[in-house]
Amino acid sequence: MKQNKHKLGLVERRNMFGYVLIAPFVIGFIFFLAIPMIQSIVFSFSDVKFNGNGYILNFIGFKNYITALNVNPDFRQNLIDSLTKIVPNVLLILIFSFFAANILNQKFKGRTISRLIFFLPVIISSGAMLNNGFSDYLNASKAAATAGNVIFREVSYKIFDLKEIFYNAGLSSDMIIFINGAIQSLYTIILMSGVQILVFLAGLQTVSPSLYEAAKVEGATGWEVFWKITFPMVTPLVFVNAFYSIIDTFVSPNNAVIMSIQKTFFVQLQVGYGAAMSWIYFLIVFIFLAILTLLASKRVYYNN
Repeated sequence: MKQNKHKLGLVERRNMFGYVLIAPFVIGFIFFLAIPMIQSIVFSFSDVKFNGNGYILNFIGFKNYITALNVNPDFRQNLIDSLTKIVPNVLLILIFSFFAANILNQKFKGRTISRLIFFLPVIISSGAMLNNGFSDYLNASKAAATAGNVIFREVSYKIFDLKEIFYNAGLSSDMIIFINGAIQSLYTIILMSGVQILVFLAGLQTVSPSLYEAAKVEGATGWEVFWKITFPMVTPLVFVNAFYSIIDTFVSPNNAVIMSIQKTFFVQLQVGYGAAMSWIYFLIVFIFLAILTLLASKRVYYNN
């Protein structure tokens, strides 16, 4: 019997399936993102004036970019503050989420409820929930948690001088500042770790039990099992969570740069200047993520 020459092979079918999956994103990008992005670039090189018929563009070159970087001291300082805080914040989020995922991966009573509790802040702070009247609840929760943290810190500092304890323990000043900052931002870390915990938890559950059984037979300790099996197997997820955490931190509504750009756009109505600030911020984030990708690509272990 003659075989059908036009029958697609396994590789071709997989490629076709991949094209089908990315088609919604490509179509959405072309129709909903590409045109506004091009328009934003044009605005960034122009002085935008509004009138009764719409707006008028006056091309001014790189003046908006120069003003944002050399004239506006607040924007430049906000950029520096965001870049200096991003590394410790992301590191704390990754450490906490990985630690929580390891705990939730164990077998104990109430595990499902515990997982729900850790992921609940993500559900509450989602846009859909906020639009349905949960914004007051979220703000009240934040205020209560912040007040609780403040009271806890004040009481703790009166009873125990944490900095003095750390100093007497031989820790460096940089490490003391890092630990103190982690304690003060504990609520924020928990709030921003829901998705990362879920990703790590899914990755831990995909590690083959036979690897742990073989290590146990060979007499490996728990510490050796963690560094030789668990951590290498989840390094791709460490990279994914780091990538997600960086973007989530950079676009957070509480980010000073984002607040400055929003104020320029919607309060001062300086559209061209605000567009230039946005593209400067975008390029900085893109470069930061490109460096992360370059460094992580040499450390990530893929079990093929």
